[in-house]
Amino acid sequence: MMSLKPRNVDFTETWAHLKETVAGVVGLRAVERSVWNTRFSDVYALCVAHPEPLADRLYDETRNFLEEHVAGLLQRVRGAAPLDHNDHNDGLLTRYVSAWREYSQGVAYLNSLYSYLNLQHVKRQKVSDAEIIYGSSATVTCPEHDARQLEVGELGLEIWERVLVKPLSAALTGRIVRGLAAARGSAPDPAFASTLREAIRSTVQVRAFRVRAPLALYQALVLEPYLAAAAAAHAQLAADLLAAGDVAHYTTHALAGLEREVALGARYLDSSSAEAVRACYERAAVAAHLPTLHATVPGLLREAAAEPPASTERRADLRRMYTLLRPLGPAALRPLVDAAHAQAAADGQALLAQTHSKDEAHTHFVNAMLTLHGKYSKLFSEVFGGAQAFVGALDKACSAVVNSGGAAGSAPELLARYCDCLLRRRAAADADVDDKLAAAIVVFKYVDDKDVFQKYYARALARRLIHQLSASMEQEEAMINRLKAACGYEFTNKLHRMFTDVAVSADLNAKFQQHLRDHNLATSTGFFIQ
Repeated sequence: MMSLKPRNVDFTETWAHLKETVAGVVGLRAVERSVWNTRFSDVYALCVAHPEPLADRLYDETRNFLEEHVAGLLQRVRGAAPLDHNDHNDGLLTRYVSAWREYSQGVAYLNSLYSYLNLQHVKRQKVSDAEIIYGSSATVTCPEHDARQLEVGELGLEIWERVLVKPLSAALTGRIVRGLAAARGSAPDPAFASTLREAIRSTVQVRAFRVRAPLALYQALVLEPYLAAAAAAHAQLAADLLAAGDVAHYTTHALAGLEREVALGARYLDSSSAEAVRACYERAAVAAHLPTLHATVPGLLREAAAEPPASTERRADLRRMYTLLRPLGPAALRPLVDAAHAQAAADGQALLAQTHSKDEAHTHFVNAMLTLHGKYSKLFSEVFGGAQAFVGALDKACSAVVNSGGAAGSAPELLARYCDCLLRRRAAADADVDDKLAAAIVVFKYVDDKDVFQKYYARALARRLIHQLSASMEQEEAMINRLKAACGYEFTNKLHRMFTDVAVSADLNAKFQQHLRDHNLATSTGFFIQ
């Protein structure tokens, strides 16, 4: 039975037995439970030894042993092959991963064996995470960790990084980068893919206990060299694509390359690198060629605006172009937005300039604007996903066309005439009157001189009301409400009063006629008050 009472301990003899077990543990050799329990008791006995605890000496000897053990693993990993070449298939990564699997698991077991030392000796000296992050008098000379502040498992990982990884850093980096480049071109065999993933993951795991810069080794050994090599590969790919074909060829393969690169990063790299991998590709393969890409945009938009099926392929090209440019920010998209505005405005002017009779000027104007708005709303939704920048470009283009004076008459007058024709009795047979009036509001929103429109509309409304030419009072009221929703109460206040006065007049006339009937009265002259 284990004795908890402090006693004199022969360190040399006890360490000799403990060292043998430690060697078996880190080498993943079988250790009998009775031996494990005895060595656990030995660790406890050394930590509470009388008259002086031997914990510091035990810690130092354990560190020395682990350094010697890892130095031996270093020679095993090196092998006979030279390290100055970067052949990722020379077996070095396989030997490295094999040693890491064995050592990392063994150190985890060793940490359990030394749990009393960790709990009662190391943790009492260990500075807090806050002191490491913000600094204190205890961390001025050693900003991250003093050796005696590491638990045995952490110490083992620190020794692995210092004694094995750093001497092999160039060799490991070269082979990892070459392996990733090969995986980009074609899927490696499953065994090597697993080895590559584990080698990369080990650079994260070895510093996982660190509070400050836990990913520093991974970034220096894997991520930064990989991104540098990948940027060169992406730039060359983009140049080859642009040289080999038109922008359709480029966008198709560049987008596929982006998806491939993101998938490669997700498969092999740490999840924290996802944004860096994507940004690297976008900078090298897209941002570096923006002038060339921007130069093709006006032509793409012209062809995309044509009627299908002629425009189908170009719309797909434009959609891919937008997908590539969008992550680069507003500046990269600005030429695309400007070209969209210019194309819609030019198309609108062409629609207004089409031949039409003078009597149909108002109908031609509204129909042309609705055609323009509908066409480009659909196009921009299909190609750009209804992005707000392109919605704004269409609004500006429609506003410019409506207020350009290109129509045969002013926009406010033509729109008021269009509404007047729809609201008169002769239009009552038109089943689409309500839809057309609702659509007219789309054009109305782009009219700058809304006060001028109000003047023409009020004059036409007065004629319809006085001469009883309105097809439907419900339609009249609905149209006024639409204008109110677009411009507010003040804009339609006068129109509402006119409509209300007519309603009151009709009510008074009805009551007057009823009064005559109720009292058997007759007037010598028939009249109607409006």
